[in-house]
Amino acid sequence: MVGLGHEDLSNSENGNGDSMFAQYGGGVKYWVSDNFALKAEVRHAVKFDHGDNNLFYSLGFAIPFSPKAAPVVAKAEPAPVAAPVAPKDSDMDGVYDDKDKCPNTPKGTVVDVDGCTKIIRLHVKFDFDKSVVKPAFMPEIQKVADFMKANPGYSVVLEGHTDSKGSDAYNQKLSDSRAKAVAKALSNLGVPAAKVTTEAYGESKPVATNDTEAGRAENRRVDALFKK
Repeated sequence: MVGLGHEDLSNSENGNGDSMFAQYGGGVKYWVSDNFALKAEVRHAVKFDHGDNNLFYSLGFAIPFSPKAAPVVAKAEPAPVAAPVAPKDSDMDGVYDDKDKCPNTPKGTVVDVDGCTKIIRLHVKFDFDKSVVKPAFMPEIQKVADFMKANPGYSVVLEGHTDSKGSDAYNQKLSDSRAKAVAKALSNLGVPAAKVTTEAYGESKPVATNDTEAGRAENRRVDALFKK
């Protein structure tokens, strides 16, 4: 703090007239607790005409009559809640992308729980180098016919396969003959021909080893894929 003052010396024994003086100083206050504080002050007084210097010290304490105001703490705003992200089904097969193991299945393909093309193993097996449907396998074909009648909005793709015996070209034709033999059986059971298509894969998609007779027998087959 800094101040200027005027002192009337007309009645003093040292003379008469006025005297100018100045003061400056500072202080500090330290809060020991919310209800008690220590303070210290120092002041320096100077008289201009006499050159007198006086230094004043003071120590004390302060006790407020009302509780010390608590510091204002800014209230934190709650973080915005992100809107839930709607699950996506990019290929529209009924399986969401985060669970779809086959994310690019063609539109209308009937898929399994993993989003992959649902392939029905008909358990229609063929003898070596043959494309004749045995009577023992007709109940399997009947199941497909029943499903097609109960679900007229579906169509079926019959895929013919062979084992690895013989040339690629020969096995391609043989697999086509096997698929068409099952298609004819479905037609005889009342399934419209327009609902059935065939595809031939030869020996390119084995489901078992071709190194054993048992494995080759598994590969001589027809699979069914349903589409909407």
